[in-house]
Amino acid sequence: MSQEYTILEVGKRHPIFKPDNPEGGWFDYDKAGARITIALDGPTLKEIEAVSKGSFIFYLAKIGGVIYVVVDFEVNLTFEMPYSIHLVSPEDRQIPEGPEEWHGIGIQVCLLDSPTGIIFALRYVGTAPEFTIAFRRYLEEQLLEPFSEEKYYTEVSEITSKYSVKDIMRGAPYRYKVGESK
Repeated sequence: MSQEYTILEVGKRHPIFKPDNPEGGWFDYDKAGARITIALDGPTLKEIEAVSKGSFIFYLAKIGGVIYVVVDFEVNLTFEMPYSIHLVSPEDRQIPEGPEEWHGIGIQVCLLDSPTGIIFALRYVGTAPEFTIAFRRYLEEQLLEPFSEEKYYTEVSEITSKYSVKDIMRGAPYRYKVGESK
């Protein structure tokens, strides 16, 4: 069985996120692992340093049928990222292992320039077991719920019009800090 790998390198174009991406943040979780991709139009040195080595907080919440991962960097850089396992093809879906084997999942964080697709920062961070156990529970709940892609995007739109990212952060039952403040 052959396996394909995607190689990411700082200074090179991202192979999936092509040039002229909108600014924003995306969370994905599948057999390849957990990934957060952040696209900014001309990331500043402070933003690059914040993503590559600064401290930040992960927030995890489930509102209705939508899982929200929020990352809040110390440089006033915050992204709310809705997620549904139903948007991942069944053969690529993955659920974290059970708590008895758990040490937390790793998340790859990538910062790229939205106009060019060039990668400016890469980082790999781990999460606390409690955070990952909650994420696993949310995924299992999503799999039991009926799904319609159209209804999902309508729900995301309704949630983001009703709640600010700060509201989601305040209401998130799970938080995990990465790194230390300087």
